[in-house]
Amino acid sequence: MDLNDFFEDLEAEFDSQYSALQNQQLSPRVLPSGPIRVDLFCRDSMQHRLIAVTLGENFLAGIDVENGSAIVLNIFSIARLTFTSTSNRESIEIKTSGKTFAEFVEIFAEKKSLVRLKSQNLHENSAARIGWVRGSARNLICFIDRATDVDIFYPMESVRSIEAIDVHN
Repeated sequence: MDLNDFFEDLEAEFDSQYSALQNQQLSPRVLPSGPIRVDLFCRDSMQHRLIAVTLGENFLAGIDVENGSAIVLNIFSIARLTFTSTSNRESIEIKTSGKTFAEFVEIFAEKKSLVRLKSQNLHENSAARIGWVRGSARNLICFIDRATDVDIFYPMESVRSIEAIDVHN
C-alpha cells in the first residue's frame, strides 16, 4: 500500500466532506480557525497529536504526528483534547463531517489497508489486533485478524481506534 496515495485519498474525502457540510460547522467561538494540531488524551492514558483533523459525528480522525499514520478514534475513548495553532506548513484547518465512526471506517475497507485495531479493553497488549477492516453494518465493524484469518465483529462502542499501518514492499 502506498501511504501517499492513501493520504491523498483521505484528504480528498476530507475536502469533499468539508465542502458539503460547511453549513453544519460549529460556531467559530467553539472551534479555532486556521491550521491547528489536536492533542488527544484518551481514557486509557494513551496520547496522540494529530494534524489534518476531521471531527465527525462520533469520531475524530487525522494524521498522527509521531508516526505519520492515518488514525480514527471513537469519540467515546477520548477523555479530553486541546487545540494548538500551528503554521500552514504543519497542518490545515479542522474540518467537520456528518459521517459516523461506522461510515468513516469504510475508507480503510475500501483501501484494503492493513490496520491496527485497538479496543476499549483496559489491557492494552490484549486489545491491539493487526488485520483488515472488511466493512461495517448495524453498528458492528467486521475485522479480519491477520494472525488467525478469522472474521471478528466488534461493536462500534468497543473500538477505541483504527490506525493504518505502513507496509513496506
